[in-house]
Amino acid sequence: MDGWHLALVSLLFPGLGPLYKHLRIAREVDFPEDRVLNVTPRRLPDFLEMRSGKSIAELADF
Repeated sequence: MDGWHLALVSLLFPGLGPLYKHLRIAREVDFPEDRVLNVTPRRLPDFLEMRSGKSIAELADF
């Protein structure tokens, strides 16, 4: 797996708490932040463009 999307975890398991707590836990266990796809608003679109090999016009403003 090339990365994790913590917002998805937050939606699937709402009892785990808000996203900022997930990021804190990831840091506490020394999970590499560069593998978390939604640390910044731009990271997920960049990942999708890298995987597809082409620019995604609808995501250009992110």
